[in-house]
Amino acid sequence: MKICCVGAGYVGGPTMAMIAHKCPDIEVTIVDYNAERIDAWNSDTLPIFEPGLDEIVKGSRGRNLFFTTDRDKGVREADIIFIAVSTPTKDYGIGVGRAADLKYVESCARHIAEVADSDKIIVEKSTVPVRTADAVRTILEATKGKGSLQVLSNPEFLAEGSAIQDLEAPDRVLIGGERTAEGAAAIEKLASVYAQWVPRENIITTNLWSSELSKLAANAFLAQRISSINAISALCEETGADVDEIARARGRTDLAFRSIREAHDLTEVENVVLTAVTHAPRPSTVPQIGRSLGHPRQVIQRAADALAARGLIEWQDNPDHKRARLLIPTPQGTALREGDDAEGLRLATLLTEGIDPALIARAVADLRTIRMGLNENLRVMAERDEAGDDA
Repeated sequence: MKICCVGAGYVGGPTMAMIAHKCPDIEVTIVDYNAERIDAWNSDTLPIFEPGLDEIVKGSRGRNLFFTTDRDKGVREADIIFIAVSTPTKDYGIGVGRAADLKYVESCARHIAEVADSDKIIVEKSTVPVRTADAVRTILEATKGKGSLQVLSNPEFLAEGSAIQDLEAPDRVLIGGERTAEGAAAIEKLASVYAQWVPRENIITTNLWSSELSKLAANAFLAQRISSINAISALCEETGADVDEIARARGRTDLAFRSIREAHDLTEVENVVLTAVTHAPRPSTVPQIGRSLGHPRQVIQRAADALAARGLIEWQDNPDHKRARLLIPTPQGTALREGDDAEGLRLATLLTEGIDPALIARAVADLRTIRMGLNENLRVMAERDEAGDDA
């Protein structure tokens, strides 16, 4: 197998270097218009610094990892082509100062369509708006020559300073593709690359739009977390509180709530699945729960089997889908969850002493209503996906 990555920047360089390092039987070529950057990747002084990157690049470079400006050759020979170019904020036209500028992504798509002379899998690695794959596919179909071109989304989740660690032991690899036989085959081909060092349960597959949106959602949650930390820090400065002590106290709060789960000898996933089953407005299937929680189906299946073996949930025939049985809580499972909910509320009340208990109870009820509404919406979306799969 041969892989080509268009874009030798912060995402493309380390990601491809890790693939070459972990998959010595795969030939990886990184191409870029910028000759100076390519020269730097081929030198002793790499254009970016990440702990551990030097060793990985120099260990694979010239063997199965190559850097070049010959984009035509790289694209023509590759089976899988990653697009890892920049998507800066627009400085012209509609959306100036806000929207992402996709001119480099679109330029890559046109070039791939013009040069490709066999079947290719094109993978979005850049951070892009939802439905960008539609634009890429339109360009490919309008310009394509020979061969079938499948578009996948495989967003990166790298943090500066720990990129190599994130790539070597990712908590998840997300791959989105079309709900067709060809799309499923393309997803599996890319998944088989990552599976050479990433556990299969950490490789999550979705449709294209879910994958694109997941990256944006992750960025939004990170920005929200940073904003919250900054706000707490400013509040500490005004009141004389110590932000480090606040963080330590929060960690102990997490431990207190974790003790509730561990008292019943449940794993984290088993606890989450039991909560999803007992709080669901109507019975759900394993795929529906997996999609709503963002976990692979196999992970949810194992947890559900363990819960059923302990008599906390049971299986029920599904009149709408013979192959996907419904999960419902047993009286024992419901009692356990209700007891844990009550204990959680008791702990929350102790931790928020001085605040009106009725206010806390109302907030908990409101949050639970919101969660149930979100779960219901996700269940409906999952049913649509399953209907599409069956069609």
